[in-house]
Amino acid sequence: MTDHYHGFDHPVLNLPQEATTDLFTEMDIIAAELRASPLYGPYDDIAFRQLQKFRRPELSKLEWLDLYEVWCDHDIARLEAEVTATRNERDRLRCELLKVLPPGKPFRCVCGVEGDPNDPEYERIHRPHVFVAELDQLVPRSCLPRGRHGLR
Repeated sequence: MTDHYHGFDHPVLNLPQEATTDLFTEMDIIAAELRASPLYGPYDDIAFRQLQKFRRPELSKLEWLDLYEVWCDHDIARLEAEVTATRNERDRLRCELLKVLPPGKPFRCVCGVEGDPNDPEYERIHRPHVFVAELDQLVPRSCLPRGRHGLR
């Protein structure tokens, strides 16, 4: 990837003449490069269009937009799988750690229930309560919207 615009515009891809793999795999690699840079994260549509124009120039605008939408679905599924794998690994490591650590001293949630803060089930149930309590400290309830979907 070359920054011809010095951070003020989208990157220009440095693509080999011959495709080394399929279009989606190439785009996955390019998207990973783009996400590694804080400047170019949101430009995957431009990069996909550049790649498509280089590899499959015969596609119409509608066809490439359809293809881009399919790739986005593929990319989202891949990212969700990565997140799930990371969470599973975190939970596995946490369970191993809990076997070694003594039970934590009881913690009283803002809802009034006491429990072991190291218990994953206790944390799963009470984490939203603590989150809302922290928001209450940042934003007074009087500033929140009222109504059917409001928090007050």
